[in-house]
Amino acid sequence: SVISGSAGNDMGIVVDDYIYAMRPIFPGSALYRGEAPSGKPYRYVKLKSKTSEIIENEPFERQPPDSAAALNEFYGRNWTIKEVLEFPTLPFPHGFNRLQSALHLHDEIPTIHVMADPEEVKRIHQYYLQNIAIEANVTYIRFVFGCTYVESM
Repeated sequence: SVISGSAGNDMGIVVDDYIYAMRPIFPGSALYRGEAPSGKPYRYVKLKSKTSEIIENEPFERQPPDSAAALNEFYGRNWTIKEVLEFPTLPFPHGFNRLQSALHLHDEIPTIHVMADPEEVKRIHQYYLQNIAIEANVTYIRFVFGCTYVESM
């Protein structure tokens, strides 16, 4: 699975110079899925919509994942996991216990994808101190125990 940073294009995966089409998991999704031969180096490509014409290549080749349960990858970014440093535990006067949650795996950086009218998003940035309501599609994408979890709001 690959997460695309742009709308309006199709995605593909190239193995041995052959393009395998990928499709969004649902219309408008940033998460694409497809099937290609495993165990070989590959790269993701952006395709002109509804064609196999490559309009952009990743500038690097990816190595096959160590397991069949690979994390979602990001187009154009050659890393998926980063070591996340933890803040030291501080003694709060009323105590503070970190909530144990399965929200996301340690060192995994989940994706929150927001689709909204660009003018509305610009308005939020311009008037960030005001209460502003806009219409948006928010999707939370994360990897959970061998499968991808996607929740749209």
